[in-house]
Amino acid sequence: MGMRRLELCLWLVACALLAALLWVRLRGPELVNRSDIFRGYEVYLDGRIRVLQAGEWGMGWTIRPGDYVLWVPLEGSPQVGDVVLYQDNGLVAQRVVSLENGVWVRGDNSEETRLVQPVGIVIGVVYSR
Repeated sequence: MGMRRLELCLWLVACALLAALLWVRLRGPELVNRSDIFRGYEVYLDGRIRVLQAGEWGMGWTIRPGDYVLWVPLEGSPQVGDVVLYQDNGLVAQRVVSLENGVWVRGDNSEETRLVQPVGIVIGVVYSR
């Protein structure tokens, strides 16, 4: 009789854990109200997406000062052509131009390349023009 109770308890615990896992997966991403950034428009973003206002990064028409950059922390390695963020007296976004012996980036309006340690990858731009 005691063994059956133990089996039943273990089965109930397993079901409860499975239900909790399914609940977390099915409810979707946590949305965050970012209306304060987007000039009064009601905007909700996945909580994992971060927003940064662009500075003078030398990105030409791709990203101009004042635009809003949507980015997520970098997981894994970027590809050539990706726009990544790195730390240089604040976050800077530039395009990956080479992966030879590290991650080399350059602004779209620049010839100067630099070796960086990316912290994020750009997934979108909201243009302010």
